[in-house]
Parts: sequence; structure tokens; C-alpha cells
Amino acid sequence: MPGPDTTPRDERYREFFEDDITGDFVAAPDGTLLECNPAYLTILGFDSIASAQKVKLPALYPSPEAYRAFLARLQSERKLIYHEQELIRVDGTRVHVVENVIGRFDESGELAHFKAYMFDDTRRKRLEDQLHQSQKMESIGTMASGIAHDFNNILNTVLGFAAQLQKHPYDPDKVLRYSQTIEKSALRGAELSARLLSFARVSRREDVPVDVSRIIDEVVALCAESFPRGVALERRVDGPLDSVKGDHAALYQVLLNLSVNARDAVVARHGTAGGSIVIQARNTTAGDDVSPELIGGPDLRCVEIRVTDNGIGIGPDIRERIFDPFFTTKDRGQGTGLGLSVVYTIVRNHRGTILVESTPGGGSTFRVLLPAMAPGVVPRTPRIARLPAPGRGELVLIVDDEESMIDLATELLHEQGYRVIGARSGPEAVRALESRAGEVRLAVLDLVMPGMDGEQTYRELKAREPSLKAVLCTGYLPGEMRSTFVSRENLRVVHKPFTPEALLSAVRETLDSPPVA
Repeated sequence: MPGPDTTPRDERYREFFEDDITGDFVAAPDGTLLECNPAYLTILGFDSIASAQKVKLPALYPSPEAYRAFLARLQSERKLIYHEQELIRVDGTRVHVVENVIGRFDESGELAHFKAYMFDDTRRKRLEDQLHQSQKMESIGTMASGIAHDFNNILNTVLGFAAQLQKHPYDPDKVLRYSQTIEKSALRGAELSARLLSFARVSRREDVPVDVSRIIDEVVALCAESFPRGVALERRVDGPLDSVKGDHAALYQVLLNLSVNARDAVVARHGTAGGSIVIQARNTTAGDDVSPELIGGPDLRCVEIRVTDNGIGIGPDIRERIFDPFFTTKDRGQGTGLGLSVVYTIVRNHRGTILVESTPGGGSTFRVLLPAMAPGVVPRTPRIARLPAPGRGELVLIVDDEESMIDLATELLHEQGYRVIGARSGPEAVRALESRAGEVRLAVLDLVMPGMDGEQTYRELKAREPSLKAVLCTGYLPGEMRSTFVSRENLRVVHKPFTPEALLSAVRETLDSPPVA
């Protein structure tokens, strides 16, 4: 039998620290690394403790604001348990870590230093993101037929009233009424398209004040347009709701997934000509029916969202499994079983909880409780564009493979006092610039064109006229292009479909910006 361990306690603790497979470290509030173990070096890509100590923690965070937010939360909560954070390794790659952090405070209550234990959770996070995206696309697929129906209605209205305009061009009352109807239909189509793009797009999660009422309005509008007309859909929001901190698109996905599930349950029981779905929301306080550990503590202010249906309900034999990945009661080919598991993950990532109440044949209610922000916190709202100043005869080059887009932009810019030339391709734009050397002040470029796309065209034009300014005009801008080409060149982007004010403002603001080096 081995004898008792006679290693001094401090040495045993040092061995434990050095051998621990989690990345252990101690740091000062300004980010100075005081001590770390080999696992910390491995997770973040350092080759030695000396090299790690040369890099302060803020440099490992995606932004200075992210590090400040981490410190503020630690100062408030004193310790962070299972805190998820994205960091940047020394080689520039991103790593998703989960950490436990314990703060040490001085006599005045200010953070003196903190110690943390973290592990690399990147693989799980990537798999989770893939599941999220897969489920997003599945949800879109289930609603595609309803949305196509609505787009066809919109196009039918536009085409019909455009024909009426041509028949009554000299009747000002009819021209005004027909054009207003066309405008409303186009805006409705643009809203549908924007919702689908924001829902399908892979994007980095935000952490900002979110207006739950707005999410409910958007989901109800989309469901009303795509669900069977015989399914009654009701919205009930009790007074102004507190803001919650999180990601608008992710919470939109939660509510849409729950609504789609409710629709399926209702149709399974009543068919397409009956049943009802009620989406409710209210400010509340976590009560006795919610464990304090699930929601962050007793008496916590919450925003509660309920999705209630009178569908087939959920039996007790499967209720415990509904949030498991790949568990589904649908027939093969009708669902992957990812919907509720994705909902559960998103809600937990927002430090909330989700509960279900259901009886077979008696419908279901899904309750989502999210921690509320302090009263008075205002969600982000879109900036209201101001009317632009008129042009001063500047020559603008419009580059778009759609002739109607060139015609529209030419009309708008001419009315505002600009001169305009058009090109339907990248090579044609290059020739137009060379023929008017030194005259063209700005190019408005479609991003997606056959052959030479907007980015390639921009580079060819800039090679010939370095002082040329540009505005991108596109129906869809991939996230990776926004973070590289667009941000690097500091370009303004006008999203199609656009209002005349949006295009004119972008042109005027770009022309008035400092000269391009």
C-alpha cells in the first residue's frame, strides 16, 4: 500500500493548477494577465506564458465593448457561472469558451482581480449553430407555399392596377388611387422578403435591448399571411412591455417556431377550417411555478410570452422528450425534430426558461419567460432619414443589369439636379468612365450582376479613377461581404427595394463625404 502523500500543500495545489485541463488564469480588471496554466495557452494559441502575459485580455475579445460588458456583469453579479464568451486566438481564429469566473473585491466593493476556469466549447457551438440554421430553413420550407400564394396576390394587384393606370392616364383621381395601391402592395412584398432574409440569414448573435411587442407583430403578420385562412390567430399584449436583452432574429425564430408547431397541432385536430392560436405577452414577476434557478432568481421582473392552441395536445409519455434534438412525432420528411430543441437553446442563451402545459385533445400552451431590462430602457429603433439636399450638377454613373433600375435611378437623380449616365454591365461601366474621364463623381453599383459583379466593377473603376466615390445598391448583402469589402472600403449600401429618399440621401451624403485617398 502506498504511503500518505507528503508533498507540501502549496506544491500539490501548484501541480493541480498546472495539470488542469481547463484554462485557469488570474487577471487584473485592466486585463493584465497575472497567472495562467498550460491549458490557457493551448486554448488561446500562445506558445509560452511570457507571450501570453504580453497580451491584455481586452485584445482577446471581439471588441472593447464586449470586455467592458463582461467586467460590468462581473462587478454586478460577483461571480459568473457557465458564462459563454467568444474570444479571438492569437492567430485570429475565434474560439467559443465556457467559463466560471470569481471576482475578488476590495474594501470599497470595487473589483480588485478575478480568477477564471474556462474550456473550449467551439465544436459544440458550431454544431448548435448548424442545427439552428437547418431548422430555420425547415421552417421556411413549411411556409413557402403560403408565402408564394401571398406574393402572387401582391403581383396580381401590381399588374392589375398598372394596367388600369395605362387605361386612365388623364384621370388624376384614378392615377393617384391606383399608384397608392401599387405602392402599398410593393411595400407589403418588401416586408415579406425582408422577414424571410432576416430569418434565413446566418448572422452573429446580438445582445441589445429588444422590443418583444414588435417581434410579436412581425410573427403574427407573417403567420396571418401564410397559415390556413380557417385557423383563427389572435394577438393579446397587455400594455407596454419591458425590453429584454438579446437578439431580435433569434427571438423571432423562437416565436415563429412555436407558432408553426401550434398551427400543425391545430390542423391535425380541426383541419384547415377550424381551431385557434393565441399569442400573448405581459410583464410579470417569476412566481412559485418557476424555479428561481431557471430564471435567475426569485422576484425577477420578466416578460412572459404564451403561445396557446386548441390542437391535438401532447401526451405525458412524450412531454419529457419534446425538447430533445431530433425527436419528432411527425411523419418522415415532414420535420427533422430540431424545432423545439433550437427554441430551448435560444431561450436558455437569453437566460430565460420555457415551460409547457398540455393535455391530449385539449391543446397546448408554451410559456417563454425572459428576464426584463430595467424599466425605461428603450429598444433600438431605425434612424429616420432626412430629406437630402439637391444635387449641384454632379455626374453620376448608374451600373445595373436591370434597365428598369437604371431608368428609375435616372429619373430620381435628374429630378434632384444631377446628371446621369447608365451602364448595364461592369465592362460597359468601365468604358463609360473612360469616355468621361475626370467627370464622373460617383458610381451607384448593383452588387449582383452577371459576369463582372459589383465588387469587381468597383475595383476596376477605382483603378482608373482613384478619387471616384461609390454607393452599393443591392437586394441582398451577404454577412461576410459586409464585414470585409463593404467595411474596408467604407461604402454606403442602399437595400432594394428602396424609397427615393434612401437613394438620394446615400448619393448626397457620399458626395459630401471627405475625399477618397
